[in-house]
Amino acid sequence: YTYANRDKFVGTFPKATTNLSVGTYFYLNETDKCDTYVGFMQMDKMHGQGRLTFSDGDTFEGEWKQGIPLKGTLTRCIAYNAAPAFERRIGPVNNDYRLHGKGEVVVYKHTSRRDDSILLRAQGNFNNGTVSGQATIEVFGATWYTTFKGTVQKQKKHKGKEQIFHSTKDVHALPRTGQQIDSTLKINSFAID
Repeated sequence: YTYANRDKFVGTFPKATTNLSVGTYFYLNETDKCDTYVGFMQMDKMHGQGRLTFSDGDTFEGEWKQGIPLKGTLTRCIAYNAAPAFERRIGPVNNDYRLHGKGEVVVYKHTSRRDDSILLRAQGNFNNGTVSGQATIEVFGATWYTTFKGTVQKQKKHKGKEQIFHSTKDVHALPRTGQQIDSTLKINSFAID
């Protein structure tokens, strides 16, 4: 079925008892490019489980209610230290697909999404995509990694414990408090977004 605005739906039409349909919905976004949704719909809105693939290749797989995303996993390609990487955001989201509530952000090397290729992991409370409140943040370098467990306020580590671990005996190779250790996270202040 093709709508007047050029959107297109391919699938089963609503059942009388649930008013749910299932199928693939192709629609033009604000930039006149096609996003694709595969999953359940109710009254022409995403409803229930589904997968939304944006025109840029990012995907959100999760749950919607009357067209509003509730929770799921957003996967996208990003630049991390000037190199391509995968980013995965897991948890409840707002209308812009930003984490909002208890969630997790994991950044992987571009070549893999295995646990041994993690570059950064942040777990905790998120407010509109930004870590806020209790959090655990881990950053992994080639010969070291750092962990912070504590409270985050205004995108800065507020109270907590930070540890730096390394596989080299050269202390001079370790990052110092306040030094930038990658383009996304600093030892004493950071932003994940």
